Amino acid sequence: MLNFAARENDTHVEVRLIGALTLREVGDAWTYLAPLWSMEKVLIVNLAEVTDIDTMGFQILLYMKIRARGEGRKLHFVKHSTPVIAALDLFGSVAEFGDKIHLTPADRARFAFKYGATKTAGTGQVH
Repeated sequence: MLNFAARENDTHVEVRLIGALTLREVGDAWTYLAPLWSMEKVLIVNLAEVTDIDTMGFQILLYMKIRARGEGRKLHFVKHSTPVIAALDLFGSVAEFGDKIHLTPADRARFAFKYGATKTAGTGQVH
């Protein structure tokens, strides 16, 4: 099950995805997120509480990034959970997404990110 929490200010809307982002939840996720595209504010999607992600969940995130670039809108994924980081690593797509990822020491030891990404020394950020 996927739940949502949103907050808005003058410049952006931040949406928290809470739960699994898998085949069963992707439709609900897009139903919730699609109306936000009509807003001219920056869209921030907080992924800290995504507990599971499969290829469909990954594809909806990729679709959102590609669509945002094509429309010239700002979309940021933030606070990536370990399952999301694992999916980005599996598909070799950290650089494609272009968002800063803050890694815990355990995640740093677990994920190599040896393709198309650089680590900023001492910060735990991959970009």
